[in-house]
Amino acid sequence: MVLDEIDSKAELDDWAMKIKTKGFSDVHITNLKLVPGADGGWHSHPGPSIITVKSGTATFYDECVDFAPQDFPAGTGFVEDAGCVHLLKNEGSVDLEVIVVQIVPFGAPRRIDEPAP
Repeated sequence: MVLDEIDSKAELDDWAMKIKTKGFSDVHITNLKLVPGADGGWHSHPGPSIITVKSGTATFYDECVDFAPQDFPAGTGFVEDAGCVHLLKNEGSVDLEVIVVQIVPFGAPRRIDEPAP
């Protein structure tokens, strides 16, 4: 899906949000399922990705936080920042399912494969 420029702002009491783009953006929505022990490979993105964990537990390794493993159980979520090399892995004993929403510059790849650090 292609979006025109975004200039959004929200302030409800102390909560705040701001998203601003120039030009068109591509939006990708992906449903990813990983069996126990599987991972999505080392990669990065040219824009942010919002991850929602539907089932299982996602273990996330991210260069922007020194690759310290972060666990996200079902019902939680997190953001993959643009430009950070990372890996999503299922280190649990049940299938992992996540929904990913990505916003990238128009025409840019949604994913950039990266060498393992």
